[in-house]
Amino acid sequence: MVLNLVFALGRAQELCILLEAYWDRMNLKVPIYFSLGLTEKANHYYKLFVTWTSQKIKETFVQRNMFEFKHIKAFDRAYIENPGPMVVFATPGMLHAGLSLQIFKKMGLS
Repeated sequence: MVLNLVFALGRAQELCILLEAYWDRMNLKVPIYFSLGLTEKANHYYKLFVTWTSQKIKETFVQRNMFEFKHIKAFDRAYIENPGPMVVFATPGMLHAGLSLQIFKKMGLS
Protein backbone atom coordinates (compact mmCIF):
# COMPACT_ATOMS: atom_id res chain seq x y z
CA MET A 1 0.00 0.00 0.00
CA VAL A 2 1.22 3.47 -0.84
CA LEU A 3 -0.18 6.28 1.28
CA ASN A 4 0.16 9.66 -0.39
CA LEU A 5 -0.72 12.60 1.83
CA VAL A 6 -2.12 15.39 -0.34
CA PHE A 7 -4.14 18.55 -0.03
CA ALA A 8 -7.70 18.02 -1.27
CA LEU A 9 -7.72 21.05 -3.55
CA GLY A 10 -5.32 21.30 -6.44
CA ARG A 11 -2.47 18.97 -5.54
CA ALA A 12 -4.67 15.86 -5.40
CA GLN A 13 -6.10 16.63 -8.83
CA GLU A 14 -2.64 17.24 -10.33
CA LEU A 15 -1.41 13.90 -9.00
CA CYS A 16 -4.56 12.14 -10.20
CA ILE A 17 -4.01 13.44 -13.74
CA LEU A 18 -0.36 12.35 -13.70
CA LEU A 19 -1.08 8.88 -12.31
CA GLU A 20 -4.07 8.38 -14.61
CA ALA A 21 -1.84 9.02 -17.64
CA TYR A 22 0.92 6.79 -16.28
CA TRP A 23 -1.47 3.92 -15.45
CA ASP A 24 -2.84 4.15 -19.02
CA ARG A 25 0.62 4.21 -20.60
CA MET A 26 1.98 1.34 -18.47
CA ASN A 27 -1.30 -0.66 -18.43
CA LEU A 28 -1.14 -0.99 -14.64
CA LYS A 29 -3.91 -2.73 -12.71
CA VAL A 30 -3.07 -1.54 -9.17
CA PRO A 31 -6.09 0.38 -7.84
CA ILE A 32 -5.79 4.07 -6.99
CA TYR A 33 -8.15 5.65 -4.49
CA PHE A 34 -8.76 9.12 -3.11
CA SER A 35 -10.33 9.86 0.24
CA LEU A 36 -13.96 10.82 0.38
CA GLY A 37 -15.00 14.23 1.56
CA LEU A 38 -13.41 17.40 0.28
CA THR A 39 -11.32 15.67 -2.40
CA GLU A 40 -14.41 14.02 -3.85
CA LYS A 41 -16.32 17.31 -3.84
CA ALA A 42 -13.38 19.14 -5.40
CA ASN A 43 -13.11 16.52 -8.17
CA HIS A 44 -16.82 16.96 -8.87
CA TYR A 45 -16.39 20.71 -9.33
CA TYR A 46 -13.20 20.31 -11.39
CA LYS A 47 -15.23 18.08 -13.76
CA LEU A 48 -18.01 20.65 -13.98
CA PHE A 49 -15.75 23.67 -14.47
CA VAL A 50 -12.97 22.17 -16.58
CA THR A 51 -13.08 25.24 -18.81
CA TRP A 52 -11.74 27.30 -15.88
CA THR A 53 -8.50 25.28 -15.81
CA SER A 54 -5.20 25.77 -17.67
CA GLN A 55 -5.03 25.92 -21.44
CA LYS A 56 -3.38 22.49 -21.59
CA ILE A 57 -6.24 20.89 -19.65
CA LYS A 58 -8.84 22.73 -21.75
CA GLU A 59 -7.24 21.43 -24.96
CA THR A 60 -7.57 17.83 -23.77
CA PHE A 61 -11.24 18.45 -22.95
CA VAL A 62 -11.97 18.19 -26.68
CA GLN A 63 -11.09 14.48 -26.42
CA ARG A 64 -12.30 13.84 -22.85
CA ASN A 65 -12.69 15.52 -19.48
CA MET A 66 -9.32 15.11 -17.69
CA PHE A 67 -11.16 14.80 -14.39
CA GLU A 68 -13.16 11.73 -15.47
CA PHE A 69 -10.73 9.21 -14.00
CA LYS A 70 -11.05 5.59 -15.02
CA HIS A 71 -8.27 4.24 -12.77
CA ILE A 72 -8.98 6.38 -9.70
CA LYS A 73 -11.97 5.73 -7.49
CA ALA A 74 -13.31 6.98 -4.17
CA PHE A 75 -11.91 5.15 -1.16
CA ASP A 76 -14.12 3.20 1.22
CA ARG A 77 -12.68 2.53 4.68
CA ALA A 78 -13.42 -1.18 4.19
CA TYR A 79 -10.68 -1.23 1.52
CA ILE A 80 -8.05 -0.93 4.26
CA GLU A 81 -8.45 -4.67 4.81
CA ASN A 82 -8.01 -5.54 1.12
CA PRO A 83 -4.93 -7.62 0.40
CA GLY A 84 -2.56 -6.62 -2.34
CA PRO A 85 -1.15 -3.34 -3.56
CA MET A 86 -3.04 -0.06 -3.80
CA VAL A 87 -2.34 3.66 -3.90
CA VAL A 88 -4.37 5.92 -1.61
CA PHE A 89 -4.50 9.71 -1.63
CA ALA A 90 -5.57 10.87 1.82
CA THR A 91 -5.78 14.36 3.22
CA PRO A 92 -2.96 14.80 5.67
CA GLY A 93 -4.54 15.79 8.94
CA MET A 94 -0.88 15.89 10.01
CA LEU A 95 -1.35 12.18 10.73
CA HIS A 96 -3.06 12.93 14.02
CA ALA A 97 -6.61 12.03 12.91
CA GLY A 98 -8.77 10.81 10.08
CA LEU A 99 -8.19 8.42 7.22
CA SER A 100 -4.48 9.16 6.86
CA LEU A 101 -3.80 8.11 10.46
CA GLN A 102 -6.01 5.02 10.17
CA ILE A 103 -4.15 3.84 7.05
CA PHE A 104 -0.78 4.73 8.58
CA LYS A 105 -1.54 2.55 11.60
CA LYS A 106 -2.76 -0.30 9.38
CA MET A 107 0.55 -0.18 7.54
CA GLY A 108 2.27 -0.80 10.88
CA LEU A 109 4.28 2.41 10.73
CA SER A 110 2.98 4.12 13.85
